[in-house]
Amino acid sequence: MSKKSTRGRKMRSDNVRVVPEFREEIDIEKLCRALIEIAKNMSRDKENNTPKTKE
Repeated sequence: MSKKSTRGRKMRSDNVRVVPEFREEIDIEKLCRALIEIAKNMSRDKENNTPKTKE
C-alpha cells in the first residue's frame, strides 16, 4: 500500500496546448464576439486590481 499525502484531485494543473483550427470561411461575427468578451474580461480584471483611493 502506497502512502497517500492528499485526497481528491491533484493540487497542480497540467499545461494546456491550444491548437488553432484553420477554415476556408472565417465567421467574423463569432470572432468579434470572442474579442469583445476578451476585452470585457481584461477591463474587469483591470478594475478589480487597481487600488481605490479615498477622496
